[in-house]
Amino acid sequence: MDEMMEAHGVDPLAAVKTGNAFVRARANCRDCACEGACRDWLLEGESEQADFCPNEEFFGALKREK
Repeated sequence: MDEMMEAHGVDPLAAVKTGNAFVRARANCRDCACEGACRDWLLEGESEQADFCPNEEFFGALKREK
């Protein structure tokens, strides 16, 4: 999750400050069945939206707040 937040330009402190939303996002990541797609997306340089990611909306919302 930390690598995905970095790739999306999300400040980790801002993410943690969302409280329960961060806890849910962390649980989504821990329970995600798309680990391979995530790894590939990160290795390929994040050129497209990560539609496979259950936290894409969470990351996007935090990125917009910057």
